[in-house]
Amino acid sequence: MAFRSSSPIAWLLAAVLAAAVFPAQAPPSSSPQSSTAPAIKVEVRVVLLDVVVTNDKGDPVNGLARDQFEVWEDGAPQSLSFFEEHAPSHP
Repeated sequence: MAFRSSSPIAWLLAAVLAAAVFPAQAPPSSSPQSSTAPAIKVEVRVVLLDVVVTNDKGDPVNGLARDQFEVWEDGAPQSLSFFEEHAPSHP
């Protein structure tokens, strides 16, 4: 999954987030017991992707719109079905 934005900082943060969310997996072991385990198929239709966008000074950028983001997976654009900005609450 890739993130596209005009800010290199935003791209870097999205890449770090993706690495944390989708860590590399170890290859399956070749022991005889693993061949007897049942196969499980999993399909995911919704993925939550949190992104923090900062400017060149490291300050958070607020007020971005849905059309300012692109999410790609395996070279194909993915649709954004929901987009919401979160900001810290101040008492």
